Amino acid sequence: KGPEPEISAARWAGVALGIAAIVGAIILAVLSPSDPQPTTPAIAPDASATAGPVKSPVDAPVPTERLEIVAPISGITPEVDIEVTVEVPKIELPRKQVAVVILRNGERVAEAPREKPKTGGKQVVGGVRLLEGHNELTAALQGPGGDLGPLSDPLVMTVDLDAPALAIISPKNKTRTFEESIEVTGTSEPGAEVRIKNATADYDQEIVVGPDGKYEQAVPLKKGPNKISVTSTSAAGIPDKKEVNVIRKDGKPTIELLSPPKTIKRGSLPKEIKLSVRVTDSEGDAMEGAVVSYSLVGPGRIAETSVDETNANGRSNWIVIVKPGGPGSDGLLLTVEVTSPYELTKSITHDISIS
Repeated sequence: KGPEPEISAARWAGVALGIAAIVGAIILAVLSPSDPQPTTPAIAPDASATAGPVKSPVDAPVPTERLEIVAPISGITPEVDIEVTVEVPKIELPRKQVAVVILRNGERVAEAPREKPKTGGKQVVGGVRLLEGHNELTAALQGPGGDLGPLSDPLVMTVDLDAPALAIISPKNKTRTFEESIEVTGTSEPGAEVRIKNATADYDQEIVVGPDGKYEQAVPLKKGPNKISVTSTSAAGIPDKKEVNVIRKDGKPTIELLSPPKTIKRGSLPKEIKLSVRVTDSEGDAMEGAVVSYSLVGPGRIAETSVDETNANGRSNWIVIVKPGGPGSDGLLLTVEVTSPYELTKSITHDISIS
């Protein structure tokens, strides 16, 4: 056999590379963790399809039915807690999965229990709280996912907690009058209902305050004291009340002669004399506008007459000239007759001697 051939440098390089590769593989195997188990679940034998994703509330159907609010009606109210009645159409979703919701100015404020929506009937939702002032209420069905169906037409409620401002301008309290009726005037809230009563005269009348806030009404009076009450009620039903007392006088005149002459000296004739009377009612108050008729007569004399009317103080005066009379004219008879503005009369007489 011949000698071993000499290994070339290139061959030695290839051997070195092979040894390095083997060493590297061994080191990598020692330092690296084991391969993880596969996470994909095994499919059962003979399985033909995989299960779909579980549905979340977000995927729940939204109600399409539209509610209608049937009570109360739009208007003004003093109530802050009310019940709202809605008409619920037939619901396609399972009944327990929906709720009737009430919104106030777009904010949810009340809800009927989920197990109680009455499909095709009425549902009452209590505990709806209103704010003072403007409230716009709507109703809707809420689906299982919390989404709302279409809103109902709005119900507008205005909460008014204040009584209407009420004033009686005339008559003033304790007014005294001879008239059979008196004009009651005043102010209140425009559109408010005003009820005027006079129990003495069995009078009860309701009127509406005009847009200018004023009211007026003629109220009959009975003789004597009359208590007139005025009650104003706002559109929300809140009342305010005022009262005045009015006395209707009986209109019977009382006549008082003021310092009439008792004697006139014959030698002073002709002479001017002044006759004065004061007319009052039965309560002693001056009677204005009473008609006073004077008559002065005597034997052998031409009768002197005059007609006057009492002033605001109930006074009347007559200035007359007494002339000399014929034989036997030694006396005069003064007659004063008073007719009140209410056609009640009274008269008195007074003798005047001439000596």
